[in-house]
Amino acid sequence: MSIFDHHQKQRAWFCGINVTWWTILALCTVWVMVGEWNDPFTVLPAMIVLFPSAALAWAEFRVWLQLSHFLEAALGMLNMVVGVGIWVGVVAGLGEIREGQPGDKLLTAEDWIALGFFLVGMLITGAYLTWCGWLRILWWRDAMIEADFQDAIEVCELVMDLESDRNSASPP
Repeated sequence: MSIFDHHQKQRAWFCGINVTWWTILALCTVWVMVGEWNDPFTVLPAMIVLFPSAALAWAEFRVWLQLSHFLEAALGMLNMVVGVGIWVGVVAGLGEIREGQPGDKLLTAEDWIALGFFLVGMLITGAYLTWCGWLRILWWRDAMIEADFQDAIEVCELVMDLESDRNSASPP
């Protein structure tokens, strides 16, 4: 039994969630671009988001269809970077909110509730991406170890076959 058989269900969930997310993000940016086509300050950032999100949706779909260990490892590293980046952004944003500036308007209760939901959503997203990336990197490492182990077994079997052939060919 291969190591990959153990993780197929998690891998399918990761790919399904990530393909859905990146596809929705790409479609939302297209929707924003169509709605605000005359405003370059909206279209340019939307285009900057559109191409990477479409590429990531395609890459996730390829990992799901055809298990590409290299692509899965690259996506795992990207997931970890984005997840940790979200955590850093949340912590930096909390620091700015706490510090404030003199004369700033105080936040109302509704603002705090909305901010709380946003922060919880971002922390969950960051945790998911970090966890997804960590597992993908571990799976990639296990795949490389298993591949090297299988190669070593094949080499040992080849050497044993050559040795037995040599022993059987030599006169008694």
